[in-house]
Amino acid sequence: MSARAPSGQGGRTAPWPSALALLVLGLLVALFFWQLRPSLLSASRLLLSPLLGNMEACLVQDGLRGDFPQEFQQQPGTCFGSQGSAAAMVSASLQRLGPVRDPALELGYTLSVPLLRYVQWNGRDWEVRGDALDRVVRTVAQAHRPVVLYLFATHFEVHSQAEQRLASDPSNLAWTPQGPLPPDHYLGARIFPWSVARQDNEITRVRRLVVDALAQRMCAAGEAAMEPLRAITVLGETHQLFPGFEAGMGFAADGYAVTDYSPASVAGFRQFLRQRYGDIGRLNARLQSDFASFDGVEPPSRNIRSQPLQNFFQHIDSYAGGTVPVSGWAHVPDAALQKRLAVAVFVDGRPYAHAPVHMHRQDVAQAKPGFLTSDVGWRADIRYPALGEGLHRIDVVLQADGRNLGLMATRQIAVMDRQQGEPRSHAVQALPDFGTTPEGVEFWVDSPQDRLALFYNPLVTDWNDYREQQVADYIQAFSDHIGHSCLGRVPRFAHQLNPHGNPSWDASRYAVDRSLQRMPGLALGVSLYGEDSYGPLVGQMLRRYGHTAYGITEFHPLVALDASRLAKVLDMHRRQGARFLSFFMEARPEGATGTQSSNEFSFDADNRAHGSDGLYRSLREVLGDRAAP
Repeated sequence: MSARAPSGQGGRTAPWPSALALLVLGLLVALFFWQLRPSLLSASRLLLSPLLGNMEACLVQDGLRGDFPQEFQQQPGTCFGSQGSAAAMVSASLQRLGPVRDPALELGYTLSVPLLRYVQWNGRDWEVRGDALDRVVRTVAQAHRPVVLYLFATHFEVHSQAEQRLASDPSNLAWTPQGPLPPDHYLGARIFPWSVARQDNEITRVRRLVVDALAQRMCAAGEAAMEPLRAITVLGETHQLFPGFEAGMGFAADGYAVTDYSPASVAGFRQFLRQRYGDIGRLNARLQSDFASFDGVEPPSRNIRSQPLQNFFQHIDSYAGGTVPVSGWAHVPDAALQKRLAVAVFVDGRPYAHAPVHMHRQDVAQAKPGFLTSDVGWRADIRYPALGEGLHRIDVVLQADGRNLGLMATRQIAVMDRQQGEPRSHAVQALPDFGTTPEGVEFWVDSPQDRLALFYNPLVTDWNDYREQQVADYIQAFSDHIGHSCLGRVPRFAHQLNPHGNPSWDASRYAVDRSLQRMPGLALGVSLYGEDSYGPLVGQMLRRYGHTAYGITEFHPLVALDASRLAKVLDMHRRQGARFLSFFMEARPEGATGTQSSNEFSFDADNRAHGSDGLYRSLREVLGDRAAP
């Protein structure tokens, strides 16, 4: 048998080395493109998709015209008839922004479909408003613009006949320990405390009924309706509710109340503990408790300061999960120095945390309108169980470039034992004299209050994890339901708030952390307000949770940015992987007079709230219309 000629020396090339070489080459190419992955993501265009308000009067036509500003009560003729749609309103509204000359940007819109507006009770069962949904489908098909379809179903009232009927059923509502939450208000809007604790209730069935009817119509319309769809956002800001929603977002030692304590949720919590711990002995070992069975475990629901407890594990407040924030604000009249400010936190004389001063504080901006910036907030969290029981001293020092500028506050916290014994002082390491802050520096330390008593209940960690899982499971199930239709081929995004962007908010009340992480078939969608919209926080969150693409479901810096800075912010998000960026804007038919905005966050030439008029003009300039008014 003659030897096979080696490659390059005549004859046939040996097949095995060639296959190996191709495999190696393929791996190298794959590695090359994997390394380029961030740049490939950054090369994609960013879709600017204003969330157009005042569309429902044209689409639903349910006689509720009194809910809309005067100039929208007469809808254009294109809303009516067998081919009626809001496409003309979409086109007229987007034309106000001018042509898009930046190749990195694309202009479309977000179409909100408030699900409960598209259903009614016929005396026997729920009936979908098919005529209204047909106008939604025709709007998408006739507008000829890329669109983000927002399947809106949050706690905000949508002026539907269905809401009162659904709200009369306790199984549809979030519960505190005292029972179902009543309706509430936020920024002048009525809110209904819809439950996320269960998926077998009537409101979930109604939401799915409308989505199924819409999907059926979109599928039947074919590519004319399907091709413009760039993304679907799911439900809207979905989270646990709590009493006094508008004013109750902060930390509290007293008056702390959250949801969900409905009977179904309590049973679900016990099942959650069974799955997490396996047997009651493991839970008892962690808690140092003596529960006979999981059925004897109740969700923490009482405050040790003001309510009698049957056992210590019933205690809950903002701090019972083991974290206490040290937070406040600081401002100097030097803009360059302001950007370099930071706060050093010492515990018992030892360095504990370092917090840059950069977080948005809208409350400070309102109280101190002469400040150079509203990004004056800071926050550092202390995990106090590791400190040990007793009194601990907290020193808060203002710094710039590592140089101490002065002592801001000294506080004590009391880490209590379960018997509420008198806490003993811990040894404190000596600190230098930091001096007082220089003239012109203004600051405040919000938290912690001096001699704050802290009661660590490890069961609260389980309870908060379970509540977070409820939120994530509800969103995931709704997303999966959408995915079973032809709408499943459209990328789906959550539409969540980020409570960590506000240093004074207690994130445990919302229980959304799990839903900000990666979920199957669902990309991150997040609402960004204030410094969260233009600062580093969202990038840090993307890296922490491993997101490579995201959508900005609501965008408002809360201050006017000039065109140059706004362009940089948009480019930052594009490079980080943002697929679309939505902001509120009023829809107006062509030739409409009047410029009243029904939403204080709408980008509009005459809406001076939160710098919205300046943002509108800057956006027009960024898009290429240098003659923007």
